[in-house]
Amino acid sequence: MPDAEGVVRFFDANGEVLEIVGGPSMRNEVRERLGAEKAACFDFEPCSMYTQRQNELLSQYMETHGCMPPGIREEDDLDDLF
Repeated sequence: MPDAEGVVRFFDANGEVLEIVGGPSMRNEVRERLGAEKAACFDFEPCSMYTQRQNELLSQYMETHGCMPPGIREEDDLDDLF
């Protein structure tokens, strides 16, 4: 797992997206979430413009499902994404 900028998508055991997270360290995002969350697996995409890519993936998810992924909480500050 590269310690690089990018976006990580976390999935439950059924392959459903739980959360889509962008940040300056994908390794830290994975480390913070895998032990504490219901995530069974993840994929990642290195991207220096991770905020924009996170926004694109969230928009695609919302277009398909009509809501945010279940791992996105109201207290999460996503104002900079939209």
